[in-house]
Amino acid sequence: MKNFIIVRIGNKQRDLKYFDMYLPKKDEIESVAEPFAGSFSVIRNYYYDVNNIYCADNDEIYKEKIKLIFNDLEGFKTERENIIKFYKDNNTNLEEMKKRKVFIKRDILKEFSKTLKFHTFDDLFARGIVKTPSMSFDYSDLKKLYDKIKWFDDFKIIFEKLKNDNKAFVFIDPPYFQSSNKSYCGDDYRDKDNNLKDNTNIYIDILHFMNEAKCKVMLIINSSEIIKYIFKDYYKGCYNKLYTLSQSKEILNIYTNY
Repeated sequence: MKNFIIVRIGNKQRDLKYFDMYLPKKDEIESVAEPFAGSFSVIRNYYYDVNNIYCADNDEIYKEKIKLIFNDLEGFKTERENIIKFYKDNNTNLEEMKKRKVFIKRDILKEFSKTLKFHTFDDLFARGIVKTPSMSFDYSDLKKLYDKIKWFDDFKIIFEKLKNDNKAFVFIDPPYFQSSNKSYCGDDYRDKDNNLKDNTNIYIDILHFMNEAKCKVMLIINSSEIIKYIFKDYYKGCYNKLYTLSQSKEILNIYTNY
């Protein structure tokens, strides 16, 4: 189940090969969770048939999007075919798009449904650049997985639910330290008193969880001096990540409590 309908920027689909050797064996796990779900790549690729699956995401638009898509998979599949035809009929060169040389305005998609707009705006478009659509999805298996997932709005609910379960595995891919006070605060970066919002308590919550948890926990996060210091007792390794859109490079660290 390596492909997915919804792929979010920064997801770990391409990174799995760098840390899969640290993942717990599936026969040791009865419950699995991604508290910062994104496109829940680890669950999709390794733990899709585990009995209990939990995800959390506080992005209401994201959750509405996947709900719309999974409630009408056949309609969505047809519309993806339509948009690929749309590109071809308009002599759109997908290879040039991939090279970041062609920019297309989002309003060209106004004739398509809300479901497809959600997907296209967030996933095929990234910073104004169109990525090549793919049709290589197993819709029936994805629907079975989606129907199994129990969704929560807050990662801390999952922490509390699984922390004493030694048959559970929690994969944590949180906002990176530099971005926690920007994109993860939504469009409004200030509170009612005009103070800049601060989400760095996320890392304190994760540290307490890893210190106390009886379940297996893996954390993947960008390498910075403060993060390395906070999680120094759990360090297992690191790898280099290349972001294809920006062509920037970053070191990501791997931490586990097992």
